Amino acid sequence: MFSIIRKIGKFIRGGAGAPQMLLSCLIGFMIGMNPSFNLSMGLGILLAIVLNTSLGLVLLSAALGRLLAWPMAPVTFQIGYFLIHQAGLT
Repeated sequence: MFSIIRKIGKFIRGGAGAPQMLLSCLIGFMIGMNPSFNLSMGLGILLAIVLNTSLGLVLLSAALGRLLAWPMAPVTFQIGYFLIHQAGLT
C-alpha cells in the first residue's frame, strides 16, 4: 500500500526540491487558469520546459487551476471590473 503512494509521490515530485516544486505549482496553476490557448499559456509551457520543472506537478496544478477557474469566474470578473472601472486603473 505504502509503496504505491511512494511511487505516485515520486512521479509527481520528479526528484525536485522545494523551489522547483513551488515553481511547478505556480506555473501549472497559471496554465490552468487560462481560458484558452494564448500568449501567457504558451509562455507558461515554455517556462515549464526551460526551467526543468516537474511535469507531473505542473499537470496536477493545471488540472486544479482549471477546476477552480469555473466557479471563480464571477468573482474574478467582479474584481477586474472594480479595478478597471471604479478604482481608476484605466
